[in-house]
Amino acid sequence: GSISGSILGAMLVTVALEWFRFMDEPFTLGPLVYPGFPGMRMVLFAVILMVVVLFWSRGIFGDKEFSWDRIFGKIEKIKLYLRGKVSKKDGDIG
Repeated sequence: GSISGSILGAMLVTVALEWFRFMDEPFTLGPLVYPGFPGMRMVLFAVILMVVVLFWSRGIFGDKEFSWDRIFGKIEKIKLYLRGKVSKKDGDIG
């Protein structure tokens, strides 16, 4: 739905594929021995991707774009809330 969500999603996919690289190689975790299966990281990644598509179908940001103004505005509202100058009902904290 948004360009900034697409960019963040592409970065997450790239990083996740590298994180799952350990699934291809054998390793020992205490008494457990994992023999390693070439291509298993792609299977694991596909399962995770299907779950994300099923339960998070609107995307990372939905139809909203990344905005520094929105982030700094939220931080400012949280500061005011913590100081007691605005109630949770008045300021959109969540």
